[in-house]
Amino acid sequence: METDNIHGNSVESIQELIARANNGYVDSQLVLAAMYLFGDGVDIDYKAAASWFLKAADQGSATALNDLGNMYKNGMYFDQDIEKAIEFYFRSAEAGCIQGKFNYGWELLNLSSTEYDTNKAIEFIVSAADQGLIIAQIKLGIMLVEGECLPVDYDKSFNYFYSAASEGDAEALNCLGLSYVNGYGCEKNQEMANRFFL
Repeated sequence: METDNIHGNSVESIQELIARANNGYVDSQLVLAAMYLFGDGVDIDYKAAASWFLKAADQGSATALNDLGNMYKNGMYFDQDIEKAIEFYFRSAEAGCIQGKFNYGWELLNLSSTEYDTNKAIEFIVSAADQGLIIAQIKLGIMLVEGECLPVDYDKSFNYFYSAASEGDAEALNCLGLSYVNGYGCEKNQEMANRFFL
């Protein structure tokens, strides 16, 4: 898999970026795909975005696999297909993408019909949270407070909220504040709670 440092090197033009991508540089393929996906410097073109993500995925890019999952989930270029999205999220997770782990676990959890699927989904969400993915930490913290798919565990929820809040995430800061208001995993402390509410 060829990589280059797009952000460290000056890429003079779209043509140069396309030339790098055509020469197999995964970073360039991902940058082009994102540009077309979000209309960053080019017109939005989901077909072009999908094409570049597929090329990067063919070279083993876990990020591209996750992004293809997002495109299937949201019906961007491809017909909306949650099953296909889950397949791409799983491949991304298996290739080591933390966001892919969370997305796979979250989508599987939302579709799970068996205890096995629920437990498998939770494993992927916990893995992403333990690797520092803020959204996974927040969602898992909320699940632990509410007893959703997991036994209530205020100490663990507090730790996940604290970890995410230490990165400055607004939702995590609010969750941490509520933990102090309610004494979930900590002593009740309104003064401390007020420090976290935005």
